[in-house]
Amino acid sequence: PGAEGAAADMGGASMELAQLAGGAVGARLTLALGPQRLAGLEGAALDRRIEAELDRAAAVIDLAGRTLYVVGGSWRSVAKVQMARSNHPLQVLQGYRLDAAEAVETCGWIAAQTPDALRALADISAGRAALAPLAARVLGRLIARLRPAALSVSAFGLREGLYFERLPEALRRSDPLLEACAALERGQARFPGFGDELSAWLEPITAHWPEAERRLAHAACLLNDVNWRAHPDYRPVSCFETMTRGNLAGVDHPGRVFIGLAMMHRYGAGKRSLDADATLALLEASSAGRAKALGRAMRLGAMISASTPGALAQARLEADEDTLTLTMGPSLEPLSGEMVSRRLGALADALSLSARLAG
Repeated sequence: PGAEGAAADMGGASMELAQLAGGAVGARLTLALGPQRLAGLEGAALDRRIEAELDRAAAVIDLAGRTLYVVGGSWRSVAKVQMARSNHPLQVLQGYRLDAAEAVETCGWIAAQTPDALRALADISAGRAALAPLAARVLGRLIARLRPAALSVSAFGLREGLYFERLPEALRRSDPLLEACAALERGQARFPGFGDELSAWLEPITAHWPEAERRLAHAACLLNDVNWRAHPDYRPVSCFETMTRGNLAGVDHPGRVFIGLAMMHRYGAGKRSLDADATLALLEASSAGRAKALGRAMRLGAMISASTPGALAQARLEADEDTLTLTMGPSLEPLSGEMVSRRLGALADALSLSARLAG
């Protein structure tokens, strides 16, 4: 929902293009740019055929400055090769993004390789490797001609699109990430429903964050308790891998790392718990700082409530320019001891505030 740009799917005989705006499909057309149509062409003749078809696309599809969402096995193979070539730390296709300049460079490099060289680099089949140079050549020309700002890879295809088309309208417009996290909470957490309460309780902290990170914070709160069965020594790693390796949609790779890092700090661990320097590097320093603060806030909220719905109604967080205040109601006041003070202080430190515990 909310996709802006265009979707492109290369099949055997054609390439389908469709304009996307506000999550709705707009103008669309079929281009004769599949491998079967281009077989036997090479060099200048191949380039002329590609450019002639892209002339038709440019007259219909407005992609400048937006995102190109690529669908289908040929272009997933292109993404796999680039992940291997760049040592990308997350081997998850869904939500993998490249800016336009990097995508064009990538396509040019792949187009010049042999199928054997590509198979030696990345885990792709012989059939996909044989088509990858041509697919990359077409994709590179498409990006250069229609000038998107970025490319985003979809791990989904026609089957999922048909399912989606048959869903009720309200469900089609729901947030895929939050729905998936809520489903995990219902199936794996001890007390389903607490995640929404925790997210609301943390609004004094998250209210001024970027909207995209507020959404990620909500998702993290829904996942607050889903890894409780893991051994405590490995729980931070288990949480991190739930996000970075999970089959989830509606989140890009930095978003996965944001939630994973928050979940690690939810269980009191820093990056020492995981050999994840390259993965954490996908996240900007400012975002990493907010993820760390989120994890500490979740840890505090979970401790004083035992992650049970309703308990946080007796506690209130307030943040001003200098101080983070936790006010405990009568039913929770007996918990106002050293551990609560310590965790409140750790959260305040992450927010560069002083801490105050009130009864």
